[in-house]
Amino acid sequence: MRLGIALGALLSIFCLLVGAQVPELVYVGQLGGTSLAVAADGNMVYLGQGPRLVVLDASEPSAPKEIGRSEALPNKIVDLVVVDGFAYAAGILHGVRILSVEDPANPIEVGSIAAQDAAQGVFVVGDIAYVADRGSGLSVVSVEDRTEPQRIGGIDTPGSAEDVVIAGGYAYVADRHEGLRVISISDPANPVEVGVLDAMEWAVDVFVEGEHAYIADQYAGFRIISISDPAEPVEIGFLPIEEPTDVTVDGDLAYVATSWSGIHVISISDKANPTELTEGSLPGGAEALALADGHLYLACIAQGLQVVSLEEPGSPAVVGTFDTSSYGSWVDVSGEIVCLCDYREGIHVVSVADPTQPTEIGFLELESVDRVSLVGSRAYVCGWSGLILVDLTDPHHPTELGRVNLASKPRGVRVVEEYAYVITAGGDLHVISVADPADPTVVSTLPIADRGAAIDVQDDLAFIAAFGLQVVSIADPLHPVAVGACVGDRVAHSVVAANDVVYLGEDSILRIFSVADPASPVEIGTKTFGLRARMDLAVGYLVVGLEWVGVELVSLADLSDLQVWARFDTADRAASVVRSGEYIYVADQHGGLYVLRLTGVEGL
Repeated sequence: MRLGIALGALLSIFCLLVGAQVPELVYVGQLGGTSLAVAADGNMVYLGQGPRLVVLDASEPSAPKEIGRSEALPNKIVDLVVVDGFAYAAGILHGVRILSVEDPANPIEVGSIAAQDAAQGVFVVGDIAYVADRGSGLSVVSVEDRTEPQRIGGIDTPGSAEDVVIAGGYAYVADRHEGLRVISISDPANPVEVGVLDAMEWAVDVFVEGEHAYIADQYAGFRIISISDPAEPVEIGFLPIEEPTDVTVDGDLAYVATSWSGIHVISISDKANPTELTEGSLPGGAEALALADGHLYLACIAQGLQVVSLEEPGSPAVVGTFDTSSYGSWVDVSGEIVCLCDYREGIHVVSVADPTQPTEIGFLELESVDRVSLVGSRAYVCGWSGLILVDLTDPHHPTELGRVNLASKPRGVRVVEEYAYVITAGGDLHVISVADPADPTVVSTLPIADRGAAIDVQDDLAFIAAFGLQVVSIADPLHPVAVGACVGDRVAHSVVAANDVVYLGEDSILRIFSVADPASPVEIGTKTFGLRARMDLAVGYLVVGLEWVGVELVSLADLSDLQVWARFDTADRAASVVRSGEYIYVADQHGGLYVLRLTGVEGL
């Protein structure tokens, strides 16, 4: 292995010396992403959407209008605060990004705060930023010079710092399973813990008003804590709520966002007995909320910004939306059209005529879709209960052509001529005639050992990722025949084949098989990535989507010793990759759609 690495390094140097290009993955464009953070100041609303900050004018709450959008930041935005013309966006491993929003039409990054571990929350008072730095606890940073912020202090907490609020000379930190930590910041350079209340399940958010702290305990509910003596915080009230994510308080009412059911309105006039007044259901639930001028602004994952009127505080009503968000679970491309699966909403149809500016031009609402294959002007979509055929002849108005229900959830689809080959979670290969798209029909079924996870088709063979590799002859689509297998002991999740070689992803391991004899696949190489890999092929390379890592370009020059030649870190988890010519399209879960360009490779 060391020899292989050394040879790779020498080859890179040689390429530079002779003027040859070294392969690179270059950022081209990005679209969408989920909405996980929001801040509001009067009529201005600031929404974190995937890796971008979106600035909205909400002077007409029924129709929030985008007036500015930042360039893509290195990571998704999970918390957001705006102070004195600057937005502070918590970006997990990439720390806190500082953007000037003095010109709201042109938000520009001016500086950043490095994370000691991962920035989950941020609160700013004057020229000091306090960062909930996950495993490293509380970080204290001077932002007097926002272009070069300096860490001036910090204190580790025993849990995982998720959120922080500053009040009355104390920092109140939501520390997951270690509850609420109260930290004196009378000397910001030397913060000292003075109080603890750790009898909680999973504290993820804290709001402080007066002598009370309000906690979103994700696995338990809504908690009210007396902090009249910060050294002795005492729980005085509790209300069970499923999956609370964020909380704010206005007078005698608390508003709690939840992952699944939207917004809860709670009377806290009697703090020992908080009482739910109403639950406002929102599609997909809410991750964060902000209160301004009689309205709640909710960041709702794949549903973007929802504006809730509090004209009748006990009966919140959605009065406006701004939704350009998307959750990337799978991607495919045909010509200048990309389909991005969003299992929370449906399929987003995106024009990449200008790859630097991917633009959503159509949308079709579908339930729980997480795989798609594009062939010409038709999309074949794996839905919750079967295969759905979608017409993209007019990509601005995608329409459902037909569907066929299957016994279990489809996990992968490949289409050749008049047949769609679908592998299901139940372990069946279904061959479906799509000659009549309005009436797709199962014409044959072959049981496959163990549950299926992915499929690829080359010539008259289907290669199936189950527990190991399954090889099926589809020379006669009406009578598919299992011809070979190589059993594995891990869950396989992806497969791609070309030129008698099959690349199989099993958990965090890539296995490579020669299928020159389909009846006897022979393993000829392996590589451990450490994360689940989704794959596509380029000339001489494998393009790999690696969850938290992003995208890697792996040389196939020596299948027994695979070398990584290039990397690009996307905003979240690269769930699916597909290559078309020199471009690579990535479905990044909370980061939406990424467009990369593969340079330095001939023959694309």
